[in-house]
Amino acid sequence: MRIETALAENPNLFEAEMKQLSDMGFLETRKNLKLLFRTDGNVQVVSQFLSTKKLLKDCCKANRLGKNKEKRDRKGDRKEKKHADKGEKKQSKLAEKLAKKLEKKMTKKMSHGNNRGDPKQSKMVVNVCELSDKSSWPVSVSHVFLDGNNMLYVANAMRKFAIKKKGLAEDILTSFARRFREVTNARVTIIFDDSNKTVDEPGFSVFRARPGFATSDDALVQLAGALEEKKGSMFVTSDRELLERLEEKGVILVKPKNWMAFAAERIREVTPEEFKGVEDGLEAFLAHWILVHHPDETAGGPNPEATSMFSKMTL
Repeated sequence: MRIETALAENPNLFEAEMKQLSDMGFLETRKNLKLLFRTDGNVQVVSQFLSTKKLLKDCCKANRLGKNKEKRDRKGDRKEKKHADKGEKKQSKLAEKLAKKLEKKMTKKMSHGNNRGDPKQSKMVVNVCELSDKSSWPVSVSHVFLDGNNMLYVANAMRKFAIKKKGLAEDILTSFARRFREVTNARVTIIFDDSNKTVDEPGFSVFRARPGFATSDDALVQLAGALEEKKGSMFVTSDRELLERLEEKGVILVKPKNWMAFAAERIREVTPEEFKGVEDGLEAFLAHWILVHHPDETAGGPNPEATSMFSKMTL
C-alpha cells in the first residue's frame, strides 16, 4: 500500500510516533512519516538512521569550513612570502630537504637494520580485531563502517570487476553488506570516495565522501571522532595509515578479509539452501553470490571469462 493511500484511510497515521520524533528534534514531517511507513512505525530504527545521517552531514559541513579557513590562511601566507628574501627562502628549502632525506634514511635503517632479528618489531602496532566465529564478534558493536574503495580489492571475485567495472564491484559489495545487515541486524554504513549510487535506508547506508571530503579516509576518521559510543562501532579497512588514524579515535578495527569471511559464514548459516553445493571459503562464496545476485553482468556473453572463472569456484 502506498503512503498516500494509507493517509487517506487514516489521517492520524503514526501520530504518536511522529510526536516522539518531533520531541527528539527531527522536524521534517514528510520525511519522518515516510520512514515510519517503511519501518512499520519503528521509532528507534528511524531515529538511529536520522541521527547517523545528520552526523555525517555535520562532519561534512565542519570539514568544508575547515578547508575554507585553511584556504584563506594560505592566501594570507602567500602575500607575506612575496616580501621574503629569495635567497633566504632557497636556503631554507634546501635545509628542509636535506633534513627530511636524513630522517628518512635513519628511519629506514632503524626499521630494517635494528629489527632484522625480530620481524614483529617492524610490523604495524595497531589493535586489529580478529573475527573467526560467533564468539569473536564484539558484543558491544551495533554499527559497522566499511571503507568502500579499500574493500573492492580484497577478494579475486570482486577485484576483477573493480579494475574494469568499478560500478559493478560497488554493487556487489553493497548487496553483500545489505544481506549481512539483514541477518545480523547490525547497522552498516559504506563510504566510497565517489560513487553514482547512494543508499538511504534505515539501518543501511551508502555514502560518497566527495565533495565534502577529499577521500573516504578523511570522512571515516571524522565520523569516528564524532561518535559518542566508540566501542559500539566497528571500522573495516586494511589501509595502514587509516588504521593508525582510526585507532587514535578508540573505535574497534577489523581487516576487510576477516570481516567478509565472517559475514559470509553468517549469511550461509541463515540461508544454507542458497549455498547448497558451494565450496567453503570466501572466494567460492562470493563467486556464487555474484552469479546468483548479479546475473545480468556475469552470465552469457557480457563477461564469459568471469562466468568461466566462477564456475570453477563452485561445485
